[in-house]
Order: sequence, then C-alpha cells, then structure tokens
Amino acid sequence: MAKKKLLAKDTLHLLHSDQRVMTILNDTNTYLEQHPEIKEQIQDCDWTLRSLFELAPATVENFWSGHIFPISEAEYEMESSIVLCKLGFYKHAIASLRNVLELGLLSVYWDIDDKSHIDIQNWLKSMESTPFRKTIFRKLKENPNIKTFDDKREIFKKTATLYERLSNFSHTKGFGYSSRKLNAHSSNVNSFTEPSLKKWLEIMRQVVEVVTIFHILKYPVGLQDTPLDEKFGLN
Repeated sequence: MAKKKLLAKDTLHLLHSDQRVMTILNDTNTYLEQHPEIKEQIQDCDWTLRSLFELAPATVENFWSGHIFPISEAEYEMESSIVLCKLGFYKHAIASLRNVLELGLLSVYWDIDDKSHIDIQNWLKSMESTPFRKTIFRKLKENPNIKTFDDKREIFKKTATLYERLSNFSHTKGFGYSSRKLNAHSSNVNSFTEPSLKKWLEIMRQVVEVVTIFHILKYPVGLQDTPLDEKFGLN
C-alpha cells in the first residue's frame, strides 16, 4: 500500500504552522461556501479590477512598451491580498490593498496625456522613484473628466482618506492597526476571524471602487456596451 502523502509538513516550527494555516484556509473556504453573497462580492471585485486591464488602449506603438504594467501588477497584488485573507493574515491582506490602490492610480497617472508608453519607461525600469501621492493627484486633476467629477463628488478627498487608512495598517499605527487586533482574542497566532474578514472586504471594495472610477473617467469608453459577437462576427 502506497504511503499517504502529507498535505502540510511543518519544517520550521513556526507559531503559524503549516497545519494551522491549512486549518484556517479550510475554515475560510467553509465560511465562503456558507455565505455565497460574500464569496460573490470578492469574486466581483477581483473580476472588476481584472477587467480594467482591457481599458488601456493597445496600439502597434505601445503594445510592447510595458504601459499596462501598473494595472497588471495591481491585479497580482489583489489576488495576493485575497490569499492572505483566506489564510488569516488579515493585516497583511489589508496592507497589500495599499499597493492595489497606488498601482491603480499610477495606471491612470502615467497615461494621463496618452503617452504612457513613453512616460512610464524610467519608472518601469526602476530608474525613477514612484511619485508621491500629491504629485499623482496633481497630475490626475489635469484630466477634465476627473476634475469635473472631483468638483461634484470629492473623489480625491475620499481617495486620500482611504490611502491614509491603508497606511495605518501598513505602518502598524499602534494596536488598533496591528495583526493582534485583527486576530481572535488579540492572539499572536492566526485563526479564522469573521469580523476581520468583513473589515478586509469593506476596505477592498472601497479600493476597487476608487481605482475603477479613475479608470472610467480616463477611459469613458468603459461605460459603453460593446456587442462583441457582432464586432468579431461570432455566431
């Protein structure tokens, strides 16, 4: 009889042992199956962010330029955040959302003048530092759609508040923004914690909403319904 292969083998003797992590993952998956509305919200946010990839114009001139790197990297960070949440690393899952927000804004920032294939190159090659938030906001306001929307809905104020909240988790602004606070019973060891999962979900939805708004304002074609069957002659 063949020896049964272990699914999780603890080799480093960590508090967050492989077995504990697998248990939390199973608990999370069970919870999501029992709460399909939450599972659907997570999937919708993931697919919404992924669809923004299609809004950036792809031409012969920019196709290999790397101009879509920010939003593609944001998608990677988004899925990383989801995985960290499923494993009970709620604080780190929220911290990853700051990367999603920053990269989502940079996606529009670099293409604000429709020259992302040129303007992004030094940053893409790690020869230029990531612009500060104020610099990004100032550039984004040059777009008339974004400026008009901000005058009516204060999108930059909302974005700044969200960014600061995410930064509090990234920089661990005391106990209230710590891993222990998000763990059950303020433990130093992870466990499945429903309130923390819901907190992460709330923040994640806000991040995706803000990033989507900026992309739609920059690329309003995203609001138009494209009959793909007719466009590509599909039966």
